[in-house]
Amino acid sequence: ATTSAPDSSQATRAGLAATRALGRAGMAVAVAPPVRPALAMWSRYATSTLLVPDAGGEAHRFAEAVGDEAAGRHCELVLPATDDALWALSRWRDPPTTSLASRCTRRAWAVC
Repeated sequence: ATTSAPDSSQATRAGLAATRALGRAGMAVAVAPPVRPALAMWSRYATSTLLVPDAGGEAHRFAEAVGDEAAGRHCELVLPATDDALWALSRWRDPPTTSLASRCTRRAWAVC
C-alpha cells in the first residue's frame, strides 16, 4: 500500500489479491511496498519482499528502485497495485524492446 493512496486499505487488498493470483498461477512473486506492514508481504505466495520509496511522494526514486530490482531479478512483469505506482512507472519507464507476451515467463513483481 502506498501511504499517499486515498484509501490505503483498498490498495493493500489489491496488492494481496494480485500476489495471490500470480502465485496461484505458479509465478514467483516479489512484493515491494513502501512501508511495513503490508498484507501482501505475509502471503504464502510472496517469494521475497523489499521496501521501495513511496510512489506518491518520490515517484522518480520509486521507479528507479523498482526498475533496478526488477532487472536484477530478471522479472518480465511488473504489476503496480496503486494509481501512484502506475503513474510513476509509466512516467519513467524504459521503452519496451519486445512484446510483453514473448517476454513473460514464471517471474513476476507485485508493487503494493
